[in-house]
Amino acid sequence: MNFNKMIQLKNDNYLKSNNIYKGAIGFVISSSGEYLDALFYNDNIKGDTAYIQVKKDDIQPYDLPVSKELMIYLKTQIKENNLDRKNYFKTLPFKQYDMVKLIVEKDKYAKLNIHKGDTGVVMEDYAVHDYILVDFGTIDGQMKYSKGCISVNIKDIELVNI
Repeated sequence: MNFNKMIQLKNDNYLKSNNIYKGAIGFVISSSGEYLDALFYNDNIKGDTAYIQVKKDDIQPYDLPVSKELMIYLKTQIKENNLDRKNYFKTLPFKQYDMVKLIVEKDKYAKLNIHKGDTGVVMEDYAVHDYILVDFGTIDGQMKYSKGCISVNIKDIELVNI
């Protein structure tokens, strides 16, 4: 299988060992015999990837055109070890509508009047580069909305048990 081919996992053989699920999309890095090395994308945490060896029987072609320039760039990044070569997908610790609490005090949150201990609601079922959208909005006695939705690092919040 060629380097610039997009692929899709057609079974859950890598779920237990790598947290990579059926239907995951990736592309071929190299191929040898009945195996190939592939970089898969995590739909739950955008920007998260897993670099694993899979059996050719476990994948199917995925029809998505990919530019030659992108493939050359990615291959260069992999050779130079600029891409994360971990062999598993991260697990998103929160789901949409979970109640969370900010557990750190940081200037970037304080500028928006959001402080350690404030609670909010997760608004999406995915993260982007470990940031998730949280609504810290409040309504005061005069029905004025304050604070609002911001992207928060998943390490800066914890689940609130209700």
